[in-house]
Amino acid sequence: MRITKSWHSHIFLAIWISITVTTQSLSLDSQEENLFPPTNITLKMNIFKLHWAWESRNDTCQIKYNVCVATEKSSRTSCRSHKSFLSWHEVKTSIFNLNERIHFKVHAECSDGKRKSEEAKLSTFLLSGDPNTAVTNFRCVWYNKEYIKCTWLPGKSASPNVNYTVLYWQENENSKMELKVPHPALFHEFLNTAKFCRPYLYKDGIPEGCLFEISNIVEELQFVVADLSNKSITPFYSWMIPVKMLQLAPPVITNISKIDQYTIYARWNVSGRKMDHVETEINLTTLNTGKSIIASVKGQNWMELKANHNEPYTINVRSRIYHYDSNHPWSEWSANMTGSGESGYWTTNVILAILIPAAVTLLMVFSIVCMKRLHSYIFPPIPDPRKSFGGTNNLRVNILQYLQHAY
Repeated sequence: MRITKSWHSHIFLAIWISITVTTQSLSLDSQEENLFPPTNITLKMNIFKLHWAWESRNDTCQIKYNVCVATEKSSRTSCRSHKSFLSWHEVKTSIFNLNERIHFKVHAECSDGKRKSEEAKLSTFLLSGDPNTAVTNFRCVWYNKEYIKCTWLPGKSASPNVNYTVLYWQENENSKMELKVPHPALFHEFLNTAKFCRPYLYKDGIPEGCLFEISNIVEELQFVVADLSNKSITPFYSWMIPVKMLQLAPPVITNISKIDQYTIYARWNVSGRKMDHVETEINLTTLNTGKSIIASVKGQNWMELKANHNEPYTINVRSRIYHYDSNHPWSEWSANMTGSGESGYWTTNVILAILIPAAVTLLMVFSIVCMKRLHSYIFPPIPDPRKSFGGTNNLRVNILQYLQHAY
């Protein structure tokens, strides 16, 4: 009996020791799983870069950092992993819309993926003031490889005397631009490196367009549109890669003709370009009805359109460069070229068939009248002697009377 009790006590002791060791082990594992999150996140930037940095107190394993950057409205997100010695993250400003709030988050984790920290976050808004004072519909194109042309519309709440100025920076000329702490008027600190876009388009005294030339191909252009004399106008940030925003000059239509009753042939030229990677839209409009037919073609400068051309019509075209990774902006529409329909052709012929015989008939009548008068002038009629000599038949007496009267 004593042996049985002793055996039970030993079993109880072993179970108690096992539970205690397991609890301590779980407690240690729980402590090891909780890595410290990154701290002291800071953001610095210039016109072309956003640079985040942080501090870390984790040294229990080989650390890597998972970073994500996103804007408030855009669905585009940039996420990346870094090794332990990279406690910073840098992206190009062109990836995100700087006119929106930028959200940054980072967490640390062991390289084996077993332990990680909580996320550390930082949200930044670069602008201040009423967003309705900033320009809208801002767009820039590289026109025919000649110059950069930008257009925009004034903000809804902008004052009538607003004076928008477009500043731009070329990346290849500002690769070593200093990083600074962001604030709403940050672009003022980079005015010494900015260039000014020359206004060319005004509406009611407010500039709505500007242009400038570029001497060589640049990788990227950054823009800020602001009123330098009025801080209540919210600035607007934008960017472009010129080679991806090349706008062709309007094509020139060289020929339109009718092949048969239902086919129209059109041909055009695109200035200074081969037709490889060029897409063209053709717009055929019937003048009497206003109905339009739009067709497109790639890689060629002609097209046959199936249309009923019994009525007069106009054709105009526009072109753009296309690639597998991007589509460039369309050119402006070409000048209209007008073609006459079959009904117009027959109407003209009928009118001519009536007018020409009528004109010939009138000309013949006029000629006959003129010829009769001309004949009378050249060959006047012989006068009647009886009328000339008083109506008597005595020739001798009449002659004597005539001579006496004459002399």
